Amino acid sequence: MTPIPLSVRLRRRRRSAGFSSIAVLFVVSLTAIAALVLIATSLFQVRTSVRGENRSNALMLAEAGIDDAVQRMQNNLSYAGTQGAAMTMFEDPGTNSRAFGNFDTTVTRLSDTQRRITSVGRTSNGTTTTVHALVNIETRPLGSFAAIAANGNVTIGGTADIKTVDGTTLGTPLPPKVNLANAFANGNVSMGGSSTLDGQLQAVGSVSGTVNAVLGGVAGVPAFPFPSTATTDAWRTDWISRAGTAQSPPQFNGNNRSRTINAPANINGNIRLNSGETLELRGPGVVYVSGSINIGAQATLINGATLVVNGTFEQQGQAVYRITPVANPTATNPTPSLTVYGGGATGATNTLTIAGGGATVAMGIVYAVNGSIQVNGTSTFVGALVAGGAGSQINATGTYQHLYPNNMAGERQFDWGARVVGITEP
Repeated sequence: MTPIPLSVRLRRRRRSAGFSSIAVLFVVSLTAIAALVLIATSLFQVRTSVRGENRSNALMLAEAGIDDAVQRMQNNLSYAGTQGAAMTMFEDPGTNSRAFGNFDTTVTRLSDTQRRITSVGRTSNGTTTTVHALVNIETRPLGSFAAIAANGNVTIGGTADIKTVDGTTLGTPLPPKVNLANAFANGNVSMGGSSTLDGQLQAVGSVSGTVNAVLGGVAGVPAFPFPSTATTDAWRTDWISRAGTAQSPPQFNGNNRSRTINAPANINGNIRLNSGETLELRGPGVVYVSGSINIGAQATLINGATLVVNGTFEQQGQAVYRITPVANPTATNPTPSLTVYGGGATGATNTLTIAGGGATVAMGIVYAVNGSIQVNGTSTFVGALVAGGAGSQINATGTYQHLYPNNMAGERQFDWGARVVGITEP
């Protein structure tokens, strides 16, 4: 075999070394590129993770805003949200240090029974998320389980006659076996004299005079959860907001003995009706009276609205209080009702009085928020009487007649709180 010259071998060695250098550079370049790609990918993943965490935190803040608004609406149905005054949340609430972010809420009134909450959550670095929630205002009928119901005691005496009637043909007695006109008390119930009741006496405490009740009596029944002060205060706040701008009470004179108030209306002061005077409240809507109402003898009050009296309500002998019936009650056009706050009255202090020969036609609830209800004489009442304050009583005596419509469960509903029924998240 012919030997390869030295010069050739050297040229081949240099060429091989050059190829090796290029290969090394290529491998190093690929490694560097891979490292850069890995670093870029890691940075992207970190940024994506941070953005995801920011969005998650913003969503958490927005949801906290929904929870906060619903909680506040339990005690104030007119709550409108933070409305630009964002509420800050801290990682350490005890010291209000290390701000986590904030939320800003707006509550929009869709109807008397529905609200929409819009909550914007915002993290400390500016990431925002918006959540919408649909909220229903829950209601309950207060007059659906008894003709007379009190948070304290109920006393029925004299020749008081309490019976069930057909609500569709007001005043028509129902068959003898339809006995719905119960008397309920979170305290004690007693009947005396020759009074009669076609339902049952029911009390958390004691029951006496059961022979006067068609269905007898039951003691030790579960207590009824009458609305709390926070709830009734929320009602009042909402009613005031719906009543609008305050105006002066109506004025009567010798030439005009009749007046009309169109709801909504906010009456600043007392309303006093003297003999021969007539006042008509036209609904639907709220008529709020900041003072008291006194219907004197031979005077008439016609209620076609949701009447709310912050003070007391008194109907004297031969006075008339009646409502304008609503054929098909709805949430926006309910059966007219009367709610009396009693001006700070408590317990046995009379908040609502129906006396003498007063005639009351109220196919709905008459509710004394605080204080007690007194009915006596030859007065007639149609509907349900409720005294819901702590220790509030109902006393019915004389020749008082009480007609309890059998369809009271479908009558006036009272707001009882807020409940989320739907939520929209990004």
